[in-house]
Amino acid sequence: MSRIARELVEGAGLDVNVLTGKLTAAAGDELATFYHYAILSCHSVGLTDDGLREIIRDIRAEDLIHFDELTKRVYELDGILPLDLPGLVGRGDLSSSQTPDIRSPDDLIARLLESERRAIQTYTHICDVTAGKDPRTHQLALAILNEEVEHEAWIREFLGEGQGGRFRPGFRGRAPEVRRATGQDLPPAHGFPSS
Repeated sequence: MSRIARELVEGAGLDVNVLTGKLTAAAGDELATFYHYAILSCHSVGLTDDGLREIIRDIRAEDLIHFDELTKRVYELDGILPLDLPGLVGRGDLSSSQTPDIRSPDDLIARLLESERRAIQTYTHICDVTAGKDPRTHQLALAILNEEVEHEAWIREFLGEGQGGRFRPGFRGRAPEVRRATGQDLPPAHGFPSS
């Protein structure tokens, strides 16, 4: 099946090696974000209330789902991810980022918003490249983009910006847009451990 998917995408005029490179970089960023957010969640103890930690945990869980779905798509296109972790996470926007020294809630929030901004740019670009040429990848990238925009909205809601009521604690790991795009049922609201 991977050769058929690759041939269809190539036939639509996309360079599949370039596309799988972009998807691999995005997958590496999602995995790096999952790791960084685990650390940021721990750093936030004593800096902020449980509300922001809950948001960080939910974003982290959804980013792990994003990594998994991107990985599947790379392999569907007859690509392969690097077999070493530094080779994977060293490819994308977060490759040179280390978990910053967080000393205040403002530092933490700035880091979260910057991470979401980068993700939004990445998936907007992938959507632009695949529009009208690779519906499967486009649908996945659009679903992830929608969730990354939602992640930013959760953080801004925490800051008191925009409309309230978007973030629902315990939604962790559900990634509803990606699950709909990939034909999966939503798991129970509390299907993942809280830490």
